[in-house]
Amino acid sequence: MGETPQWVRIKAGDVFHIPPGAKHAFRNRARQPAVMIVISTSRQGRFFRDVGTPIAAGTPLVRPSDVCVEAAESYGHWNGTPEECADGLALSSM
Repeated sequence: MGETPQWVRIKAGDVFHIPPGAKHAFRNRARQPAVMIVISTSRQGRFFRDVGTPIAAGTPLVRPSDVCVEAAESYGHWNGTPEECADGLALSSM
C-alpha cells in the first residue's frame, strides 16, 4: 500500500527535487505570483513550451486546464483528480 500524498510547503529560496515518474502537483495559495526556476530534461522543456504556446487569433477559447491536461496526456504525464490533489489545483482564468 502506498503512502498518503501530502503537500510540501516550499519557501522562497528553497531547492527541491522531483524524481522521475513521481506524481506531483504545484499550487500557489499566496496572493502574489510565484516564480520557479526549473531545471529539467529537453523533453520536459518541450512540454512546458507546448502548454505555454499562445493560441492563434480566432481560435475558440479553451480553459487553461484543458490545454494542460491534453498536453500532459500526450506526454504520458499523470493528471490528478481534485480528490487526488487534496482540495484541487487552482488555475488562473484567461
